[in-house]
Amino acid sequence: MILQSEGNPVDASHVPLFVSRLLLHADFLKFSPAEEDFQSGLSKCIESFQDTVLGLDNLISDSYFDAFTSPVINGKTEEKTCGDGPNLQAMFSDDVHLQNLITQIKDCTSTAMSAATQYSATFETLRDFYKENEALDLDQLEKKEHDVFFFAQSLAKYSSQYEQTLQIPKRQPLGLLLVDTSLLKDLITPSPVRCLQV
Repeated sequence: MILQSEGNPVDASHVPLFVSRLLLHADFLKFSPAEEDFQSGLSKCIESFQDTVLGLDNLISDSYFDAFTSPVINGKTEEKTCGDGPNLQAMFSDDVHLQNLITQIKDCTSTAMSAATQYSATFETLRDFYKENEALDLDQLEKKEHDVFFFAQSLAKYSSQYEQTLQIPKRQPLGLLLVDTSLLKDLITPSPVRCLQV
């Protein structure tokens, strides 16, 4: 049994294959690894599989298989009629089914990252208030005299921001991809707390 971050069991058939962290910068949100990194990694993985297959010696030239490739009939060894065997490199490039599978894998990864990008858009308001809070000069703010309305408004604003940060899930499964927001949450949560302390 696999547990989500909240301790709820997750069906093992729906466990995401990849993990990407959503990182917060003052001006933008970004994923690490990004889609380009996933695509590059998948391409390298596929190439490694192909290189492994191409690295094997052709079995037709192996003397162990001479009984099949050059059989002895009536005491006479027949010549090989099968040639040197298939050119696997050409087979890889000509195999329409294999090329379709590779394209589908890349499309699935793109779709997963598109879903993650849509999910990251839900954090734009949090990024905006983080940027605004970090731009505040808290020392200067603390030295000024303020009326009761300012304190009431600030208390409501920063308390609301803090409550929003507590609602951020540490991990969000999105089909093929698990979005890890723990670093984002750890960075953004102290921001309204600092403002409340002033």
